[in-house]
Amino acid sequence: MTAHRIVVRRYGPAALHTVPLIRRAALDATRDVVGGDKILMLSVGASSFVAEPLRLATELTTRPAARQRTHILGAADQITAALLAMALHELGVPAVSLTWDQTGLTPRSVTEGARSGQLNCDRVRAAIEQHFAVVLASACFTTGDGDISALDDAVVGLAAIALGRALDARYSVADTRTYIPNPDRLERTLP
Repeated sequence: MTAHRIVVRRYGPAALHTVPLIRRAALDATRDVVGGDKILMLSVGASSFVAEPLRLATELTTRPAARQRTHILGAADQITAALLAMALHELGVPAVSLTWDQTGLTPRSVTEGARSGQLNCDRVRAAIEQHFAVVLASACFTTGDGDISALDDAVVGLAAIALGRALDARYSVADTRTYIPNPDRLERTLP
């Protein structure tokens, strides 16, 4: 466990869809770091960053395959997380962006962890030990059979809660349009 307090911030797509909003989120996180905290930021990708690829998809086909659209949206998530980490670096905060696959988290582990209070987040904890800010790109993950799937916004909200508990962190909702999910509803939606 770090000597620093950990703050978990969750941002929805509307909260990070422009450069000024990303800068504002980075500035808020920087204030927390200056105050002695370490930050775990969960970001859901802003589709504005992949508007052109989505437009191209509809130009190429009238029925874009769901799997391919998910890849495009996953790219938005990774772009958003990378931009947020870059904005933090620009403000002097050592930051890294990670995908769910890099953390070993799955929707099922998050749901079970939220219910039991036990979530294995060793990789997240290790990243927080090395960096003042960790940005978790949270819209996509790889399924057990190697396919890619998009995460429901409710799962991302639940992940923020479960990670906050597992890391003994202070939980903060940065995107006020985000809601706290019902874990019973999530169980029916998991792969």
